[in-house]
Amino acid sequence: MARRSVQKFNAIVLATILLSGCAFNPKPHPRDWTKEEKAAAVTYFVGHGADTWTTFKHQNCGGDIREGNQFLGEHPNDLKIGVFMATCALVVMLVAHGYPELRKPLLFTSGGWGLYLSMRNLSAIERYGD
Repeated sequence: MARRSVQKFNAIVLATILLSGCAFNPKPHPRDWTKEEKAAAVTYFVGHGADTWTTFKHQNCGGDIREGNQFLGEHPNDLKIGVFMATCALVVMLVAHGYPELRKPLLFTSGGWGLYLSMRNLSAIERYGD
């Protein structure tokens, strides 16, 4: 049963990458990144990194805490969390690189969302964790 679950998860990860449209981008370098876009990328990685760290902490703190992300399931292991978060980062950066007009809004929004999720994780850890 566990092997089938891993296969299903891998299929979802692969489909996400392929459906992002970036795997077949005909223009490998549409244009260079501006300073503002680089700042947006830093914001994204701070938010995504905070979400990743708190998700690991959230699942490993004990107590009866369940993950809210439907792709990860209620009690994902560290490998599943790591692969999912790395895939998300890859897809976001590929889309940002391939579509320059989306860079700032995509990266700032995704970074802010990551910070929001990390705050929710920390709140759940304080409330329900050991």
